[in-house]
Amino acid sequence: MTWSIPLFELFILRYTGDIVIQLHRLKPPTLFLIGSGIVACLLAGVLFYLYTDVNRRSQSIISLRGDMRSRLIAINSLSVIRDEYEALKPYLPQVDRLLPSQDELLNFPKNVSDIARTHRVEASVNFRGGAPAAATSTLSLRPIDFSLVAQGPLEGLFATLNDLEKSVYLIKFTSADLMRQEPHFRLTLSGQVFSR
Repeated sequence: MTWSIPLFELFILRYTGDIVIQLHRLKPPTLFLIGSGIVACLLAGVLFYLYTDVNRRSQSIISLRGDMRSRLIAINSLSVIRDEYEALKPYLPQVDRLLPSQDELLNFPKNVSDIARTHRVEASVNFRGGAPAAATSTLSLRPIDFSLVAQGPLEGLFATLNDLEKSVYLIKFTSADLMRQEPHFRLTLSGQVFSR
């Protein structure tokens, strides 16, 4: 048994058997509705794809604009810094002379002990090493780590720290420990002293 199927017939196979819908037997309004539905689905798919694509591209453009804005701000800041550096360049040697040299830092422990003694405090300073200065900088700070142990009355310890702050040395403390040891106090400090 042979089957002859015209091209305009559509076969839909179901589990229960073969069902044949013959398109030429459908009424024209039904064909129009089916065709319109297919076209509407295709059109909705294309519009959804275009909407998501446009949305993705607009987010990309917004991100690029923000990136460009931050780069422009960075470039402007760099330009201002460069201009200010050029304006300050004649003063850098004088500022550099304000800092002690590394050789002058050899007197730092003795100077700290002398300052402490004026306030009835015993103090000792130990250097723990230093970092090399940046080779590209005209005004280069060379930090040298140190530890300071001082013992005496509380007022004397605070007066010693106050005098150290006013001294010619540029000092940064990184840690401090204050303990009471009758009849005095013991202060242990770690920090950095800078040289040129």
